Amino acid sequence: ESLEGSTTFHEMAVTARGLAKAAEILAGQFTLVATNVPYLGRGNQDEALQDYCERVHPEAKHDLATCFAERCLDFCNRGGSISLVTPQNWFSQPRYEKLRTRLLTCNQWHSVARLGSGAFETIGGEVVTVSLVVLSNMKAHGDGLFVALDVSEEPTAARKAIGLVQETVLAISQASQVRNPDAIITLDSSGGKELLNALARAWQGLVTGDDNRFYGVFWERAQLDGRVWSPVQQAPQTSIPFTGRETVVRWENAKGDLHLRSKAHNFPPPSTLGKTGIAIQRMVSLNATIFSGDVFDDSVAPLIPEEPAHLPAIYALCLSEEFKKAVRRINHQPKVIPGALTKIPFDLAHWQKVAAEKYPLGLPKPFSSDPTQWLFNGHPAGADQPLHVAVARLLGYQWPRQTGSSFPDCPALDPDGLEKHVDSGGIVCLNPLRGDPPAADRLISLLGDAFGSEWSAARLAGLLTEVDFAGKKLDDWLRDGFFAQHCQLFHQRPFLWHVWDGRGDGFHALVNYHWLAGPKGKRTFEALIYTYLGDWIDHQRADQKAGVEGADGRLAAAEHLKAELEKILAGEPPYDIFVRWKPLAEQAIGWEPDINDGVRMNIRPFMTAKPIGARTKGACILRTTPKIKWDKDRGKEPQRAREDFPWFWKWDEMTENFEGTKTFDGNRWNDLHYSRAHKETARARRVK
Repeated sequence: ESLEGSTTFHEMAVTARGLAKAAEILAGQFTLVATNVPYLGRGNQDEALQDYCERVHPEAKHDLATCFAERCLDFCNRGGSISLVTPQNWFSQPRYEKLRTRLLTCNQWHSVARLGSGAFETIGGEVVTVSLVVLSNMKAHGDGLFVALDVSEEPTAARKAIGLVQETVLAISQASQVRNPDAIITLDSSGGKELLNALARAWQGLVTGDDNRFYGVFWERAQLDGRVWSPVQQAPQTSIPFTGRETVVRWENAKGDLHLRSKAHNFPPPSTLGKTGIAIQRMVSLNATIFSGDVFDDSVAPLIPEEPAHLPAIYALCLSEEFKKAVRRINHQPKVIPGALTKIPFDLAHWQKVAAEKYPLGLPKPFSSDPTQWLFNGHPAGADQPLHVAVARLLGYQWPRQTGSSFPDCPALDPDGLEKHVDSGGIVCLNPLRGDPPAADRLISLLGDAFGSEWSAARLAGLLTEVDFAGKKLDDWLRDGFFAQHCQLFHQRPFLWHVWDGRGDGFHALVNYHWLAGPKGKRTFEALIYTYLGDWIDHQRADQKAGVEGADGRLAAAEHLKAELEKILAGEPPYDIFVRWKPLAEQAIGWEPDINDGVRMNIRPFMTAKPIGARTKGACILRTTPKIKWDKDRGKEPQRAREDFPWFWKWDEMTENFEGTKTFDGNRWNDLHYSRAHKETARARRVK
């Protein structure tokens, strides 16, 4: 014990001596401070560190790295220098404008080496993009130059080290960097050219704070008349004239819950809506597409010209590699800030000439052959996926251009003559039932009218080859390929549901989700159970009496499916619908879907119900199980009354009553169930 105490005392003495020596060193002044500063964003700092950075480094407070850059300068005596590896984000982000201006004005810069990502041999991944900066604690010369070089494209730390020795260096005027818009450090000069921000402005997009509630895709929502759902321009995944047009937002004329309750909807400003421009993807590739004035989300930034006549020239610029390089010279983070898109040189006359050569008749008119875009005209001929479009038309689905939605770039089209093939009830069975031909025959008839003189057996064979069913029949594709492809094509939010009993030779029905979840939803559901499935059951019973082979198995599978569907109709857990943003008194009792809640919420009972003898994990009464989950959504809910929203309160265990803890946590859980009786009690309490 004496020896242990002696050792502990010795270690404490050594530590104290080290701390004293460190304090003595830090109190001194230095000629050179060289280090890789620590990186820690303000959001990850504890309260004490945040308070210190706010008080001591108000212009650099947003990252510990920039605070350390200031601190290292303070360590230097007059004329002393710092050589630091720091993140590059402070070179361009608006929050550091005052810091940049002061450092460029009050300190002499010597060199900047852009290292990019992967600059550390001992740190894997692409976590941070960095630069090596050298500057001195002395007033900048009026005509001072600093050295700049770029090795960010080199793939490894070793290659970057070689590049620092071998790459050609540039001499950059320090004063020119101060004159850049927002004092952004670009490592080049605009050469006297006018900047794009003199002719156009970029805008910040919408952040909802709860995407699963407020966003959806147009094909899963009710008719888009602008009163509830409005179109959203999202980031183009490729640079084509019209894309990124599949999402809608519950905008409600700027008067709904998004604006009343959410604090994350400050953008876009109303002045941007209805104006044309160029929508730029803010991540990685900076893809460009024509912007039509819709609401736009945070993944995209539209460039809106002051003069519409300049739009073609700006579009030509945005499609060029020169645009991407110019933007990346001033913004090095993966997600570009909107303002950086316009703070680049722009030779209007040059790009007007390029646009005139590329678009002699003007920019393309709104059009898309992609059925996942609301500009699509709804016709199988000329579509990217003709068979999928034909099935949708057979089931009675209509694209926004057919319904005459209020989308600004989506004028209504005249009927195309295929309406006569539409099933009046939104249900088409693969087998002949109730006197109707099988689905394959009905689909061929529709395709024949759609393609006219171009229709032939060879054309059908070609269409089946396009969907990977070469050499097979249309009925084979409808049974075994259609629904999985439909889910993948339409982002795992299917609007045509393939209900089956688990047997290849059993009951198969395609159902239009808009009929199933619309005003006549319960009636459509009952028709599916008692009319179509009922007819199939009657056929199997007749075949069973006649001794037809396989009738016993088909009858058992069909009756099991009927029982599962009736459980959904009744809506007891786990066959119920739960929507976390609706109070308990407004939760569905039985099959009462609200199409505005989206496919993710309303399809759940169908993914819960199982076909007879299901052996595959996740198998359900839909032909293929969509990739949909109901775990906890991102974000926290604002304060909600426990009586109306018990699931936002912390529970010791999930129970069928209101006896939980009194702690509100706001967690957005979706995998919950409440009995009919529980919901009926809540409704009665609200009425009372």
